[in-house]
Amino acid sequence: MLSLPDPTSHHRVADWVELTVAVTRKPVSRSVVARALEAATGKDADDSFLADVWSDLKMRHKLYHPPRFAIDETAVDAPKKSPSNAEYLTCLFLSLYGANESTPTKLFERMTYSVLMKYLPARAMVFGWPFGKKGGKKTAEQTLLEELVRTVARDSHERFAEAPSSRFKDRGVDVIGWVPFPDGRSSQIVVLLQCAAGHNWVDKRAVPLEAWTQYIHWSCKRPVIGFSVPCVIEDHIWHDHAMDKGILFDRARIINGLSDGVDDHKLASELRAYVRSQTKNRDE
Repeated sequence: MLSLPDPTSHHRVADWVELTVAVTRKPVSRSVVARALEAATGKDADDSFLADVWSDLKMRHKLYHPPRFAIDETAVDAPKKSPSNAEYLTCLFLSLYGANESTPTKLFERMTYSVLMKYLPARAMVFGWPFGKKGGKKTAEQTLLEELVRTVARDSHERFAEAPSSRFKDRGVDVIGWVPFPDGRSSQIVVLLQCAAGHNWVDKRAVPLEAWTQYIHWSCKRPVIGFSVPCVIEDHIWHDHAMDKGILFDRARIINGLSDGVDDHKLASELRAYVRSQTKNRDE
């Protein structure tokens, strides 16, 4: 059975139930969850805590289209017909266990790019730091950062003004998208997205929009900002984070948008490999 990293959070326990069902394709009963909690905490599972876990799962069940699991008062089970799973499982592993290295973070950024391309008829690029290598050699970060900002301005037909200082890394933006007109002119919908694959997403600050209007003089004046996370954002904090961080792409929206999987075959293969490695490493 998969390890349960945080038995004190009903939200994290609900992630564990979802992930266990998705990996094993077998039902997880309320009594199984109670026993897992007892094993993790050394004391009897609290009925009100279990009720919170089930309430969270019921809320998620309503959000997923198509459904990712079936639920009643006693158990959670896998659906009879399973949609593409690698994207869903990747989000669950990241939500439950976090992202402690750059590889899963970049995978999540590329998934966010994919769902943005499905959500809008957009052109986009993954922008987030670390930028990696160019031409087989490590390019100075400041030079590459300026090149990337210039590339965004050129490809979107907007006006480059100046590059961010290298101390800002990617300056809070991981994916940039725009919806071009056929005439190739500026003045269009522009989206600046930040991705947070780890557990500390709640405390992350929104994209610094004023700074980005300094780097590129967008004809639309103020691009739309957004925020992407692999968890399902709870209802009671949804509005506040939307007001602060812009358009929200949580797990439900990402997975609904990628119900047929990502179009990038290389990314799809890497996601499957990541899921296989995580399944093996997290199995107790």
